[in-house]
Amino acid sequence: MGIEQLKAEILEGARKRNEEKLQEAKKEADKIMKEADEAAKKAAKDADAETQKMIEAMRSRETSAAHFDARKALFEKKQEIVQKVFDKVEEQLEGMKDAERADIVKKLLENAKKQADIHYVKGNKKDKATIEKGYAFEEAKMLGGVVGETKERNISIDLSYEQLLQEIRSQKMQEIAKQLF
Repeated sequence: MGIEQLKAEILEGARKRNEEKLQEAKKEADKIMKEADEAAKKAAKDADAETQKMIEAMRSRETSAAHFDARKALFEKKQEIVQKVFDKVEEQLEGMKDAERADIVKKLLENAKKQADIHYVKGNKKDKATIEKGYAFEEAKMLGGVVGETKERNISIDLSYEQLLQEIRSQKMQEIAKQLF
């Protein structure tokens, strides 16, 4: 075998090995491209799923916020109605006839006397004539009722209409709301 033939065989062997390596590299490149394509498709699918989750979470938050706002508006409207009821009661108390007013003040004074030895009595100027009998009267800015104090002024019994309405409001609010709504 001659040098030329040996040279040709070596070159042919090298060319075949290069071609095989090139084929292997192409196969490896195709495999990598296929895996990258699958990974990209999976990432896109995962991103779509995550986006859907985010959209659903946003919808849920918006729905919850809308429900909260509706409940808040309803609560505020109910509070407004209750306030109107109490305003109407105050109007009726203020517009009471003198005889009825005097009768209520006398009953409130009796109640205050049961709780303490009353000497000073604060009241509305409309009630002065009723209260003055036996007590030191002090005019106070109030709808009506009485605030009785002992001689030492260390005990005060607040039976003013405002205080009584406040107590009714705090103690009976659920009953009032039940009646109204």
